[in-house]
Amino acid sequence: MLIVKGYGMSITQKAVQNRKIRRISLVFPPYVSPSCVPIGIASLKSYIEEKTLDVQVKNIDLNIEFINRLVDGKTDKICDICSMNEHLGQKPFKQQMSKQYSELLKAARNLTKDKIEFYDKDLFVRHLQPLQLFLLKYFSCFSNILRQYLEGRILNEASISDLFRDEQRRITEEHPDIIGFSALTYTQIGSSIALAKIVKERTGITVVLGGPAFFNLDLKELMEAFDFLDFIVIKEGEEALLELIKALDGKIDFEQVPNLVWRKNGEIIFNSEKVIESLDELPTPDFSDLRLNSYYSPELILPISSARGCPWNLCKFCQLNIQYGGKHRQRSIEKVVNDIKILKQKHKASHFFFTDSEISAARLREIGQSLSKENMQIYFGCYARPTKDLNWEVLNAAYQGGCRFLQLGIESLSDEYLRLVQKGTTRESILDVLRNADKLGIRLLCYMLGGIPSQTSQELLSDAKEITALQKQYNIFSVMYCLYSLATFQQFYLERERYGIEIAGRRIAFSTKDLEIVHMNDTLQYNYKDRTAYGLMKDCDCIEVDSPLMAVMQMAKMNQLLGINGDNISFISIINDLLFETQLLYCIKD
Repeated sequence: MLIVKGYGMSITQKAVQNRKIRRISLVFPPYVSPSCVPIGIASLKSYIEEKTLDVQVKNIDLNIEFINRLVDGKTDKICDICSMNEHLGQKPFKQQMSKQYSELLKAARNLTKDKIEFYDKDLFVRHLQPLQLFLLKYFSCFSNILRQYLEGRILNEASISDLFRDEQRRITEEHPDIIGFSALTYTQIGSSIALAKIVKERTGITVVLGGPAFFNLDLKELMEAFDFLDFIVIKEGEEALLELIKALDGKIDFEQVPNLVWRKNGEIIFNSEKVIESLDELPTPDFSDLRLNSYYSPELILPISSARGCPWNLCKFCQLNIQYGGKHRQRSIEKVVNDIKILKQKHKASHFFFTDSEISAARLREIGQSLSKENMQIYFGCYARPTKDLNWEVLNAAYQGGCRFLQLGIESLSDEYLRLVQKGTTRESILDVLRNADKLGIRLLCYMLGGIPSQTSQELLSDAKEITALQKQYNIFSVMYCLYSLATFQQFYLERERYGIEIAGRRIAFSTKDLEIVHMNDTLQYNYKDRTAYGLMKDCDCIEVDSPLMAVMQMAKMNQLLGINGDNISFISIINDLLFETQLLYCIKD
């Protein structure tokens, strides 16, 4: 007999099956950028409603609703929790959230909607910096409280339920049979699990976790630590959710649901994994449930997907492609163009952001030519790799089709290190792309990678100085330094002995008072031989690090000292952290 454990109870297969699934609520929880429109739940809604006809899917973006509640001054609940549990941290909001300060935050939100003042960088920084700092402080405290709650260290659990009172009402008001929480980033994990616990305790509704963020956790340990979780969907969710509906309806066994983590006779079961082979089978994402005028942007920017997986899939430092089964699949150009047509007509959208992990040069040429031929009159941004074939002809075709913003994974300007990480690029190909993009008017965000195995502080410093000079020479919109972090599914992890990397331990996501431990997969505690993990940067007199957090802080200090992002350093910090998608708009205006 199949046993699915719920909150404080066991549900037999007979009980959970043979109950017709009619309504599903899909929730995008806090916290991510308030300019981020969630494509994951929009894709699931369109797929499920097309395939089932009789199942209604309701999408709810709690992230933007929660942020708006904070901006409107409704923060006392979290302060009350802190006052009842002093070990949880300071109380930075009760005193700070005067009426005057609340009005300052509302003014910041208003500026993000203003089609003229938004593009004044001085006004942008003056108004949005207080909002950025407030949200960073609030969600640091918020995340800490949720972790303590899930670990069983808050005695008054009703206070957490009260914190989420409005959110509980929103996600249960249509009496769904299933509630799914879709987490894009690690910052959404705590609220996803906490809301699942509260909903399960109060209603008994089946709860499902999904989204790329959960790939970063040990899911067996997660299910063992939190027995109120019914199911977790890993990797792609469309077919998994469709088949889970059938299993709950009693039409198939749970073993037949792909990509599902569940319980059978008290054991945690991982079903076989499956990807959608033909992306043309997917309908256009359905954003109709979302309040699209609520996002922090003067123009609607919609996410769109043309492929899944990475066409290169060889970078030693990356593990993103594991989430898609290691297989790159593309939606036909005709389908992509049709998606844009539908979304443009339905939502009056003319700005799009491709969520593909990378669009190859050949593919970018096709997209640009097709959009230009259709005279779509839209603008878009996407990720790309600065390869030799990302040449003038390709970039020109992309520009004619509306491309104004490219995010380039440069990582390093050293051919030695580009070969080491198997980037598939060269110093020459990178410089050619920078030069050609500047001439055409395509603005760039350049990602750099610091702390690569065997990299010295002087080599890092040399890279940083050169990209600073290139930023000025080629009018690069922004440069972002990322600190390398070892993870289980990377090629560097498999080759760790070769580079003298010693694993010191696994990082802990949750540690309950009942001694249940949930570890993280995406970052490990590790040391280079005779050094701390980031010790290789200590020789630089502007870098002193003893922990990953200190490393991030000191890397920001290095950026400032080297002049990376120049006079726009505050502006770039805010727009990257707070309103990432709106960089496309600035790139069009500049």
